[in-house]
Amino acid sequence: MKICIVGLEVLSVLMPGYEQYRVGGEQVQLTLLGRALKKRGYEVSMVVLDYGQADELVYEGINIIKAYSVEGGVTGVRFIYPRLIKLWNAIKKADADVYYTSCAGFQVGVVAYFCKLYKRKCLYKIAHDNDCYPDKLLIKLWRDKKFYEYGIRNQHEILAQSEQQQKALFENYGLASKTSIMLVDKPEETLGLEERDIDILWVNNMRQFKRPDLVIELAKVMTECNVHIIGGANEPDLYNKIEKIRGIIYNFMR
Repeated sequence: MKICIVGLEVLSVLMPGYEQYRVGGEQVQLTLLGRALKKRGYEVSMVVLDYGQADELVYEGINIIKAYSVEGGVTGVRFIYPRLIKLWNAIKKADADVYYTSCAGFQVGVVAYFCKLYKRKCLYKIAHDNDCYPDKLLIKLWRDKKFYEYGIRNQHEILAQSEQQQKALFENYGLASKTSIMLVDKPEETLGLEERDIDILWVNNMRQFKRPDLVIELAKVMTECNVHIIGGANEPDLYNKIEKIRGIIYNFMR
């Protein structure tokens, strides 16, 4: 079976040399999912943004297909070309049986329409609670919101991270979904509790809606625990505020 993961920003994690581009939890999860599927014998391809790499290349057995450059094109028409046309061509080049997307965006609608037109299967994984609320979507343009809404309404399956997301999706869109754990391989080695030197580890983008303040409150209560936070300076003021806290967070890692 051929599976295509449309993860436009995944190259920053999947391959060395692209670390300067945006890195987040979803890029990590999609990379781990692609590797796990490849390990299980599936033919895996990934559609990614154009960062200047070759149109098509293979890394760790995964076929990487270039779509479009965010900076490319002329203002006012760049959505059609290069974005829409090049994304469509990349999806078509993958020629997969199943297409997988995650994170709200116009690409969800493009993939869903392609699968409907060419009778392929598509699967969408909810990446954030806001993906389930039309008025909270982290999508700026009305056009892109409509593409996304079309996309989630035309999936063969929708996966939610929690019962809360499952309920919100049904209440706001009338759509059913299934809850799913993180789609990655189990670690090859797991240390026993007595061997671990970090009691609580929080890893995320340093943004207010990710609620890093809850970790601070947890550390205040559980003072006997060794608490670590890993996160980038997505919101510099918030990052600096948390980094300056001493005696509550025992160790802060950039």
